[in-house]
Amino acid sequence: MDGISVKLSQVMADIGVAEDMVNFRRYVYLNGIVNTFFSSTSEMKCIVAGSQREGSTTPGLMSDVDCIMQIDIKADFFPLPDQYKYRLNLYKDKALSFPQCCSVYCAIQHGKQMWPLMKRDMSKLNIGPQDNYCVSKGGRILITNGFLMAVFQSTTFKQRGPAFKVKNNDFVIAEFYKWLPFDCLVLFTRPKPGHWPKQTFFTKARKCGVFLILPGNISHAFAYDSNRQTGTMNVKYPSEYVSLQWRVSTTQMERLLMLDLNIQQLKTYIITKMIRKQFLQPVVDDMLNTFHMKTAFLFTVEHFPEELWRDDNLVQCVVFCLKTLRRFLKRRYCPHYTNARVNLFANKLQARDCQALIEKITHMINSKLICIYDLHIDDVGARLAIHPDTSAKLASRIDNRSTIVTELTRRFLLKPFNIISFMCMSGKKHFEHVLKWLHICLRRYKRGEYRSVLNLFVHQVQNTIASMEASSSIANGRHVSKGILDKYQSSLRSGNVANYLKYASMFACTKQFNRAESLLAKVESIITPDMALASTTQFIKIRIEDAFCPPIAFLQCMSKLLFDVYFTRHEANCVSMHLQYEMYATSSDGDTHNRSLDTDDLDMANAIVSPVPFLYYLQYLSARQRNEQKVAKSKLEKYCTQCVYGVTERTVPSTFNMFGHILELEGQLHYAWIAYIASIQVKPQCSAAYWHLFD
Repeated sequence: MDGISVKLSQVMADIGVAEDMVNFRRYVYLNGIVNTFFSSTSEMKCIVAGSQREGSTTPGLMSDVDCIMQIDIKADFFPLPDQYKYRLNLYKDKALSFPQCCSVYCAIQHGKQMWPLMKRDMSKLNIGPQDNYCVSKGGRILITNGFLMAVFQSTTFKQRGPAFKVKNNDFVIAEFYKWLPFDCLVLFTRPKPGHWPKQTFFTKARKCGVFLILPGNISHAFAYDSNRQTGTMNVKYPSEYVSLQWRVSTTQMERLLMLDLNIQQLKTYIITKMIRKQFLQPVVDDMLNTFHMKTAFLFTVEHFPEELWRDDNLVQCVVFCLKTLRRFLKRRYCPHYTNARVNLFANKLQARDCQALIEKITHMINSKLICIYDLHIDDVGARLAIHPDTSAKLASRIDNRSTIVTELTRRFLLKPFNIISFMCMSGKKHFEHVLKWLHICLRRYKRGEYRSVLNLFVHQVQNTIASMEASSSIANGRHVSKGILDKYQSSLRSGNVANYLKYASMFACTKQFNRAESLLAKVESIITPDMALASTTQFIKIRIEDAFCPPIAFLQCMSKLLFDVYFTRHEANCVSMHLQYEMYATSSDGDTHNRSLDTDDLDMANAIVSPVPFLYYLQYLSARQRNEQKVAKSKLEKYCTQCVYGVTERTVPSTFNMFGHILELEGQLHYAWIAYIASIQVKPQCSAAYWHLFD
């Protein structure tokens, strides 16, 4: 078993579960400017949590990004259970007398009320819509969670427990409470061996608060079994009762626990997650989730001494975790690691489910985890098998590291870019507010790589404001002023190709072709073969040097990414009339219904073009010599051919539309028609090509 353990440990390092890659994940998400940036543009504070922030995932696990949207509802925290009556010193408020609520749930009382209100008229208190509040028998104003549920009444959101899934992101609305409830102190008081968690954890954990989040699906539910042709009604709690429940989440404390693990323990946990996803999930679906696995793992780490967590004992460590989980299943009771009196199996696993899982896990344990050779997640099983022909087809550790770094950097940078472009629809005033906030952040980050990232965003905002002002000047028949040109020029300091192209596009629209050609020549010299598109849906790999340092790798990767060019309706006069149709791509009622406010669907309201084909398109429009036009057309035609044969981008339709425009200008209407048809085939709905075909 020692030999298998060492091999398995090497395989886990090959797929990115190594100290350098774990540190890079934590570097990106722990210090993410994305969180702060989003918080500055909304009434919520965004906090990334979960496996991405902990570094406890791999590409094959396809973990979502868990985002806690922290709000301030101006309320005091009150526990519902009667047992809390005597714990006044913890909450420093009056006790409540309520019926017993579900475990790990509480009620929230509005902070404006500090006296009984049985005979008061709520409408006179000026605390908001009355549907958001409920008066208890004791006269307390309690906040319901219904108004938060209403925020997510959209077809683009799918509820999963307390979270709302938006593509690869899970959003949870939460209120932060800075005091630890009594039940969350169990980790400090219960008997433990003492080696873990470490003392440093307890020092930090006492300063952690809790999040109060939506309760998830704890109301009545109906299900239909198509095989047995029977329907079942799962009777839980009435909606009136559920609307007062708020789940207590100890996310911050759990994050500290995960940061306190060594790399061998982290490898063990990730292997158990893989086992759950491939072997246990088909048995009970999502009723056994990753949090159950994490809980069993944390209790196992607490129980077994640190000397056992070694590379040559990795398989046995996984077996220990599975035995802990099996023990919980036999008792049909899974205790919460940081919260007392909570059964994580409640309302999830039935007796038959537990028995099926026990049999499956027992077989794994007795076979000494032979099932790991069948793990197809991240090709773990194939990597463990000693077959030279198979190993040659698998990505090397260096290639995997480059792919992971590139993908994390791409996600990190694309989110603020999308948010900035989304805010364009609010106009220039909102942008000036964001620019002011970014300068405040620059003073906060006086040095380091985050300053470079902030400068990238500052220059994009400056470029967008300049483009809005130039568009307004053109619409009113005025010359673009020197002040606007200075803003354009200042935005070029970031080296972002998109800023150059928007500047050149403005020159082309104002018929300053010589200045446009000069800028476009500069852009062509900036773009090198080793640069990659940030918005591609395929994984992109950028070679990272062996001397790995997260900040250096991040900056190196950032300098090699090309970002899409966004034009909103406020910038319409700074882009060709042909591309303006991209801003009005919804040509039917069905298309309008499919529009979304999600930042990944910004192409519904904006003109979004890929930088390389847009460069060729502008070169054609700006060229005064016929041979220069032919060269630009030839380059764009070659790029479109690549789109047909495998380049996957969300901007492919607009690329075909630009080429169709050039063919129209060339008088080749038949081939222009073919280009527009190709655009529609890539994107049948919400396609601007319909305008070009039938307008």
